[in-house]
Amino acid sequence: MAHCQSTWVNDASMTAIQYFKARDVKWVTVFCCWPSTERYMFAQKLNSASVSTQFLSMEKDKIDKIKVDGFSNAGLLVDATCKYLATRIWQVETVFNKLLMVNLFWLVLEDMLPKALVRQKRSLFGCSVLEDLMFSRNPNLELLPYTNFVIGYRGADNAWKLFEVFKVHYEALLMVEVIESKFISLTNNYENLRVALERVRKQNFLRRNLQGFPLSCGSAVTAPEYYKGPTDQSDAIHDLYMRANFPIINELMYDMNFTLNLVQVDSGGWKKNGSFSGLFGKFQNHSIELGCIGTLMRTE
Repeated sequence: MAHCQSTWVNDASMTAIQYFKARDVKWVTVFCCWPSTERYMFAQKLNSASVSTQFLSMEKDKIDKIKVDGFSNAGLLVDATCKYLATRIWQVETVFNKLLMVNLFWLVLEDMLPKALVRQKRSLFGCSVLEDLMFSRNPNLELLPYTNFVIGYRGADNAWKLFEVFKVHYEALLMVEVIESKFISLTNNYENLRVALERVRKQNFLRRNLQGFPLSCGSAVTAPEYYKGPTDQSDAIHDLYMRANFPIINELMYDMNFTLNLVQVDSGGWKKNGSFSGLFGKFQNHSIELGCIGTLMRTE
C-alpha cells in the first residue's frame, strides 16, 4: 500500500511540475495528504525550477479559512485522491468560488477509479471530480471561460488525460476541452505541454460563443427628453459620448453571440458612504454586467 502511494505521489508530482513549468508558474500552493518525505522532494524539484511551494493543512477547522493570494503566475495543486480534502474544497462554495475568481492556474489530479465503480457511477472518463463538478455544483460554479481550471486523470496505462473545464457564461453548462489525452510525465516534457496548451488557447471559439445569453448593459442618459436610443445619430449634442461608443458593444455582441438587456439610469454615479449611485451603483450591486458607455480615466 505504501509502495502504491509512493508511486502515485511521484507520478502526480512529476505531472504537476511539468504542467506548472509549461504555465510559467512561480508559486504553487498544494492541497494534499502526502507524507512529509514526498512533500520535501516535490518542493525541492520545484525549487530547482525556480518555483516556490506552500503546503496547506487539511485539518477541518482550517479549510474554510484558507486564503490564496492570486498574484500573477500562481498555481494551485489539489490531489483529489485525498478524498476528504477535495470534498471539503468543493463543498465550501464561498471559498471555492473565491479561489476560482483569483488569478490562479488550477491543477486537480485524480487516479483511475475501479472499473466497477465507474460502471456504477457512470463517471465521465472515470473521473469522480468532474462528475461532482458537473452534476452536484454546476449552477453555482464561477468557472468562467478563462478560469484555467485543469483536471488531470491518470488512466490504466499510467498516461494522463488533461482537460480544462469551463463555462461560457455563469448559467451555462460545464464544458470540457481536452489538452492532452496521453501525457506521460517521464517522456513528455513541459515544452510539449506548452504547445498543447497554446493549441487549445488558439481554438477558443467555444469560449467566445455565449450562446445568446442575455447580458444586462447599463447606460447613463442625462437628457432623456432627447434620447431616441443608443444607435440614434440625429442628435449631435446630448449624450453623444455614450452613443458614439455603443458600436463597440454592438460589435462585441455579434462577435461573442450574446444579447443585450439595456438598463437606463440618469447619471454615471457618485460615491457616498462607500456606495455608488447611478450607473456605478448598478455595477456595485451586480444588477448590470456591461456598461454601454465610453470610459475616461483621470491620472489620479
